[in-house]
Amino acid sequence: GVVMKYYCSSLGLFNRNTFIISILSLFISFPIFSAPNLTPSNWVKNISKDTDPTQNVTDSNPRIATFGNYVHIAWLGTEYWSGSGEKPAEPWYKLKYCRSTDGGKTFEPVKILLTATDAVRLYWGDNYNQLAVDGQYVHIFINDGNRVIKYLRSTNNGESFDEAKSLATGIGLSAYAGGGGYAVASSGNVAFAYEWNESGNQVVVCLYSTNNGGTFNSTVIATNKHVWGAY
Repeated sequence: GVVMKYYCSSLGLFNRNTFIISILSLFISFPIFSAPNLTPSNWVKNISKDTDPTQNVTDSNPRIATFGNYVHIAWLGTEYWSGSGEKPAEPWYKLKYCRSTDGGKTFEPVKILLTATDAVRLYWGDNYNQLAVDGQYVHIFINDGNRVIKYLRSTNNGESFDEAKSLATGIGLSAYAGGGGYAVASSGNVAFAYEWNESGNQVVVCLYSTNNGGTFNSTVIATNKHVWGAY
């Protein structure tokens, strides 16, 4: 009461009774709740835990997409050889995938969807998106050192994947095209944009499907000497 009287008399511009009623109204309108003692949930999952720690393997550039209770994760596993010691067996490049069917609480074992030797390699960009999910369909795009964009599809929420298809190839195709493209999928439509070089010009191309990835067509979006990357 002493403090309240102090502020009332200091303001002077307000009727004391009006001011006190206003303050009480605020407390009635906005009740104060005590914060509960929250227990942090430990949802950290080591998705690539099956990797042999004694091997020089790097699991990098993960992509994640969700639909309902399904969580889909794809990434590139790469094994390096320093040039000394025993050379690891090929293949050194592996496109890996795993999923959760319960919203990320648990994850199934990792699957190897595609492999490549050091002579061919796989390219999986670090700033783009090559994984898209639309209902039960999972779409993955990746490029290899032979300048081929490859496409993998699942029609059963990632339970299994069709054999990889080659969608685009060419001497002008950037070695990083499939690793630097962008994929989206919605309502049965799938699109993947990437860039390549044609007669000195950078060309942005879109591969698109209207039947859940059953077949694809392509169209040129832009042609310019200064175009770089597909966003």
